[in-house]
Amino acid sequence: MARKLKTNMSAAHPSAALVQAKLNEAVAVHRQGRLQEAIALYSGILEIQPRHFDAIHLLGVVADQTKNHQLAADLIAQAIAINPNNADAYFNRGNALKELNHLDAAIASYDKAIALIPRYANAYGNRGVAQHNLNRLADAIASYDKAIELNPAAADVYLNRGRALLELRQFDAAIASYDQAIAIKPDLIAAYIGRGNALKGLKQFEAAITNYDRASALDPNNANAYYNRGNALDELKQFSAAVESYDKAIALHAGFAEAYSNRGVALKELKQLDAAIASYDTAIALKDDLAEAYNNRGGLFKECKRHIEALADFDRAYSLDPDLAGAEGSRLHSKMYLCDWRDFDEECRRLEAAVNSQKANVAPFAFMSISHSAAAQLNCARNWTAKNFPVSGEPIWRGEAYKHDKIRIGYVSSDYRDHPIAYLTAGVFDAHDKAQFELVGISTGPSDNSPIRARLERAFDRFIDAEALGSNEIAQRIRGEEIDILVDLNGYTEGARPDIFARRPAPIQMNYLSGTMGAPYFDYVIGDPVIMPDSHRGFYHEKIAYLPDTYLPNDYRDQVLPDRPPARGDFGLPERAFVFCAFNNSFKLNPHLFRKWMAILRAVEGSVLWLTFQNDDASDNLRSEAVACGIGPDRLIFAERVPSYSDHLSRHRLADLFLDAVPFNAHTTACDALWAGLPVLTQIGEAFSARVAASLLTAIDMPELVVQSDDDYQALAIELAKNAAKLNAVKSKLLKNLPAKPLFDTRLYTRHLESAYQAMYQRHQAGLPPDYIFVRD
Repeated sequence: MARKLKTNMSAAHPSAALVQAKLNEAVAVHRQGRLQEAIALYSGILEIQPRHFDAIHLLGVVADQTKNHQLAADLIAQAIAINPNNADAYFNRGNALKELNHLDAAIASYDKAIALIPRYANAYGNRGVAQHNLNRLADAIASYDKAIELNPAAADVYLNRGRALLELRQFDAAIASYDQAIAIKPDLIAAYIGRGNALKGLKQFEAAITNYDRASALDPNNANAYYNRGNALDELKQFSAAVESYDKAIALHAGFAEAYSNRGVALKELKQLDAAIASYDTAIALKDDLAEAYNNRGGLFKECKRHIEALADFDRAYSLDPDLAGAEGSRLHSKMYLCDWRDFDEECRRLEAAVNSQKANVAPFAFMSISHSAAAQLNCARNWTAKNFPVSGEPIWRGEAYKHDKIRIGYVSSDYRDHPIAYLTAGVFDAHDKAQFELVGISTGPSDNSPIRARLERAFDRFIDAEALGSNEIAQRIRGEEIDILVDLNGYTEGARPDIFARRPAPIQMNYLSGTMGAPYFDYVIGDPVIMPDSHRGFYHEKIAYLPDTYLPNDYRDQVLPDRPPARGDFGLPERAFVFCAFNNSFKLNPHLFRKWMAILRAVEGSVLWLTFQNDDASDNLRSEAVACGIGPDRLIFAERVPSYSDHLSRHRLADLFLDAVPFNAHTTACDALWAGLPVLTQIGEAFSARVAASLLTAIDMPELVVQSDDDYQALAIELAKNAAKLNAVKSKLLKNLPAKPLFDTRLYTRHLESAYQAMYQRHQAGLPPDYIFVRD
């Protein structure tokens, strides 16, 4: 309703007394909420006096109250035409326009009200809401502040101000605003929920739950309180409890699509995959434009290798919300798993432009197979970190000086199981000098009870199974262990937990085995002169600790190959053809790379390309691409999984030359090939992921297999295939270098890594900031 009703009638007019009496009666029943009676009385006045300002204005107010906002705006506009100097009319018209989502027009109407009454607190407050809805958050906060200055008892304005600050991620200021709202109105449920959301933003999940519980105590039927409680429990890895909270929210609000979607996330973590899919399905059935539900379901389908379904979901999520975190990148990455390269160049260009516009549209790991640009990959990591893993409140480590007899190294990984990272690093953990270093393993992933898991657990002085713990709990445990150097082994691969490092639980924090994390809480990254040359330092947020040979550890001491390789016929390979091998994941392939390979096959008569089988759709698409390049589909042969890792290594000897991928090189796969004596041809690129194989080949002193351009790549592959003497010389050199060069010398590698650790530690103990470190042979 209007702030204050005023009449423009003169008592001297014959009908003035009658109209005034009707107006008084109308206002009285209006205030009592008897809206239909009020409408009849206001309409009666207009029969007597058709241009009666108050009757038209207040009919507009009633229309707004009964959700007929367009009629309200039209009626109040008519009233303003009669009396353009009434602030309440502009205020009420602004309210109707705001409900119609005509936000700029609403703001203009509120501005008119304020021009007429400069101390109009409600107009400032509602103008703030309209600005807020336009995402003009700074303007909204300024309006809210003015409204509060004029009316310090306005709990709803403090509430709205808290919401704006929350969206700006100014969590402490948001909490202060919610506190003011609660002080004025202690039963303001939305303020407790908002306060909980701000605490959740600060990663104070237990405190957030306390606030949600307070909201539920005030109103046991508030579905939002249970929903947000479920979100906080999810963050604490209390997935069963989270599902219970979502179920309560759904019981109170059967159409709560967002609760079903997030319930699916928790069920996925509980490995109840069918139930998770069913929950996503329900969310989508309830709200078919809920982009998050499609994105979540797509992620689960991708994990289950149901790539066609994953692509459909990511496609829908992206169409609904082009800037939904990760959706655009997940869509393209799913297409790459399928080797579906339609519109590939345009989609890569568009995605890279989004990254360079500071959008978190793609996860850094997926982007490695998409972009050749080191600068863009840095931007991607920074965007992803800022969106998903920002610095988390006050650091847990507060600058205390640790004094230990040994340097304590904490290795954090979700992959302490039958996984390539476990096989790469196990030898390093075994080879560490236990007289100088104390090792703590922090496992954030599941145990598979495999022999490699048992070996890893034995290698550490202490092993913490933290899979079921929340990030804050893990960080507190790390602080309690007084870790000197905390090492991340995941990067941004599946299972990554940078949120632990965001809490700064250790004085020195290091990124290992990946490119830049783009995060201010990582001090160092391990590199080498090939993968991170001096000219590339600007592409890394961290200071680089340079090892002299390669950044990548290897441990193949237990992998003894049989004297005789298997027969080619066992794998469908022609006995006399030249066999090019490319055992990369399908998402690392792209049309430009594949066309190079097809050009090589055209030039080498009868040759075949031996690829890893990923899925039927990828194989079919690759065969179609081969035909389009003039190559028979039978010249592509797909390698199925074999019973053991030893069998996999051994079959490499059936191939003649390994063709590496760019811009995402083979990592462990390249090491496998080299260990088996299979030469690897790589084309070095700019970004981290495009320089890995060059680093490995340099460390085994095979630089002649590193080329700079597409033409050189094709020419050398063709020459090696046609010149048996040259290829045999390359193979002989590789076999000679295997035991003699640093690539597979785990003990030497570990001594170099320890030298880097000691340099980091000594700088820290001396009170010096992180800086570039150079380990010498």
